[in-house]
Amino acid sequence: MGLRLRKSFKLAPGVRMTVSRSGVGYSVGGGGVRVTKRAGGGLSRTIGIPGSGITHTKSLGGSRSVPRSAPGPSPSPVKPGLTAPGWEKALYAVLVTRSSNKTLEQVAADHANVRPLCMTLDGLFAYQGGDHARAVTC
Repeated sequence: MGLRLRKSFKLAPGVRMTVSRSGVGYSVGGGGVRVTKRAGGGLSRTIGIPGSGITHTKSLGGSRSVPRSAPGPSPSPVKPGLTAPGWEKALYAVLVTRSSNKTLEQVAADHANVRPLCMTLDGLFAYQGGDHARAVTC
């Protein structure tokens, strides 16, 4: 049996950071929807009914079984369906297709229920790009 070690920290409401032997992972969301960036490089989303224990998790890309030095084929993004909420379609347009002139801040202003998610993603992207002041502000 293998031994696993990990520690999870709450950074803000709806935002968690998990430190493990394989690295650092982030999880953002709440109210039944969560997006997770795993330490191994994978990305997943979880949708569930709060308080019920019923969830569905779908991998959005990356895999622990594929070595980092050997990139595989790029996964095709999953487009929100016809009945998807407006905020999901807006995030898809900003993050995946880049067909929208909107920013994550504008999506947050238009859809208050996902404001923490949008601002956290905006802060993570700012941090990744080296804009630490903006990352702290977000």
